[in-house]
Amino acid sequence: DGRLDLFKEKWRIACGSSSASTNIEHCPAPFDKRRGYGLTQAWIFCLWRARQLDEGAAIFLEDDARLFENSTQEFCDINKRGELLSKLPSDTFVAFLGGHTWSYEDSAVPYRRVRNSYGTYGFLVPRNSIDDFHAALTHGLLHGSKDRKQNVHHNSLDPEPTFYRAAREYRKKIYAFNPLVIWHEGGYSNTWGKVRGNITGLETKKQGIKVSGGMANTKNKISVNSGHHRAVQENSKRFQGDATKCAFCE
Repeated sequence: DGRLDLFKEKWRIACGSSSASTNIEHCPAPFDKRRGYGLTQAWIFCLWRARQLDEGAAIFLEDDARLFENSTQEFCDINKRGELLSKLPSDTFVAFLGGHTWSYEDSAVPYRRVRNSYGTYGFLVPRNSIDDFHAALTHGLLHGSKDRKQNVHHNSLDPEPTFYRAAREYRKKIYAFNPLVIWHEGGYSNTWGKVRGNITGLETKKQGIKVSGGMANTKNKISVNSGHHRAVQENSKRFQGDATKCAFCE
């Protein structure tokens, strides 16, 4: 339906010549009308792909994730990105590149600890957490998911409570990039079945991040011809050096 092509074009515009080091693959997943199930299966497939490639980290991006202008220089260049990823805390379960409605525990740079948040349109899973993350997702598919009030649901999967609960169970932490790297462009949401506006996650004005350049918003509705949930997974074979690969999950 063109959303993958749009993502590639936006990435190319934002990163310029540096975009050549990013290869995008297609990771299929079955469509499931239950909210969150198709997306979760896409993540599981991408984790399997990351294991195959023996990646140092797997970065998941939805097709409507966009780079903040301020983050393009550091995140597009493979060496600078590798240097940034090498600073990940050793106890990282998940590191969010973007999100919203944050409850931060500190203001550390380049990663700050997070107590709670919403939005899974851009996040990273380090290699030493891939198996734990896979187990948490699989458990949700088999047994349903608990919401923040501990009610179990089998007709929808809410990923954020699963992420935070699993991090506690594995005695790991969830972090957010500081400053944030990714924002969510407005358009039609397959997950929610309606048009949603831009989501930047910038609840404070002190982060100084611009939504502009090649990632500028197009407020028009994005045409969707299928109900597939999608995610993009970017894999760093090593934290520095080799060309980065991406996998697109549908």
